[in-house]
Amino acid sequence: MVAPRRVATVVVLASVLLITGLGIESANRHAGDASFEQTLRKTIQTGRAHAQSSSIAPGSSGRGPVFGGPIFGGEAPVAVDLERDLPQLPEPPRPKATPQRQATVVFSGDMIPHGPVTRQAQSNGRAAGAEFDFVPMFAEVADIIRAADLALCHMETPLSSTNTRLGGYPVFNAPHELAEAVADAGYDGCSLASNHSYDRSESGVIDTASVLDDAGLGFAGIARSEEEALAVTTYEVKGISVAHLSFTYGLNGFRLPLGKGYLVDLIDPDLIEQRAEAARSGGADVVIVSLHWGSEYVATPNTQQTSLAARLRGNPNIDLIVGHHSHVVQPIDATSPDDVVVFGLGNFLSNQSADCCLRSTQDGVIVKVTFEEKRSGGFKVVAGCIVPTWVDRSDYVILPAVGSGRLAPEASVERTNEVAGRMGAFDSVFDPTCPVAL
Repeated sequence: MVAPRRVATVVVLASVLLITGLGIESANRHAGDASFEQTLRKTIQTGRAHAQSSSIAPGSSGRGPVFGGPIFGGEAPVAVDLERDLPQLPEPPRPKATPQRQATVVFSGDMIPHGPVTRQAQSNGRAAGAEFDFVPMFAEVADIIRAADLALCHMETPLSSTNTRLGGYPVFNAPHELAEAVADAGYDGCSLASNHSYDRSESGVIDTASVLDDAGLGFAGIARSEEEALAVTTYEVKGISVAHLSFTYGLNGFRLPLGKGYLVDLIDPDLIEQRAEAARSGGADVVIVSLHWGSEYVATPNTQQTSLAARLRGNPNIDLIVGHHSHVVQPIDATSPDDVVVFGLGNFLSNQSADCCLRSTQDGVIVKVTFEEKRSGGFKVVAGCIVPTWVDRSDYVILPAVGSGRLAPEASVERTNEVAGRMGAFDSVFDPTCPVAL
């Protein structure tokens, strides 16, 4: 904003220049006209008075045009330093680049409610006046999950809408309160295709989908009908449409009924690419594919994983691949931000430990990625980071590597960072530790 005094100076100076300029033009036309000469002299004197009151010194030796000559009868010329006294006009604003749309998405490892996990939830429930309560198990990681624009979990087992026929390993069925705790922790949806998806047959698939519906969670990988299977699960995130697909390598020997292959999505490269193309054609800006694959308790991706990843990551309709099932953390391959592969997120909630399996089965990882719109079209991963997690089997609380509460043990964090970075993820797109506030 121009100060009042500055505005006044501009107005007076403009008046002087205008009047004087008109006087010179008239003088050339009326040379020898005495009355006009007197009028013009009076005008210049008036202009000089204005100039003095506006800090423009008469007779100044500064730069700028000087008005004077014989017509003034020897009067001192009026010098105006335009460069010094005229206000500098601001440069026109440069056009701003259109901000590129961005969204953050977080993923976490396998949720496997073994019998001891469910019994702990039952104990929590008695204290809270409920049948089961899984909410305390997510207390230390909830802020991390809630801070993302979109949060997706991996629910490995069926859920019961009536809490009947509950069971753990090897044929699972978990209380519906688990879905409620997942929603409370900040998740928006889950991938559900796993080797345990059909543990409770068709009724278990239908129950699980209904439980997630009731909890307000989206899901991918199972369906109650063919129509539901063909409808791609999509989330609207900050004006960005994110599609989520989920597939599993198998069903632990169970076979889907004839004509009902829609119940669980099995890994088939052609089918995955067809679904991804359908999602893109349907308006998805970002397409994420979750795959239940790999060898259990092996941190190195097997040949089936690497060959399938090589094919899918070259597909322009797939923006990110996220893996589960091995129960231990596997590497992140971020060679190109256009086709990141997170091979395995380990266990997020389970009873596995060195008592039965590998010590690293208590390890998991929350992976956060930031998608940004490319000016050439489409989206890519422009940034990523991880939060190692560890399940404390004393109460099955999931402990993160960062935060202000209970934290994952240093040895677990070191294991996870070492494995996750084996393919050079931390040399390019990803950081080994997300900030406390995602």
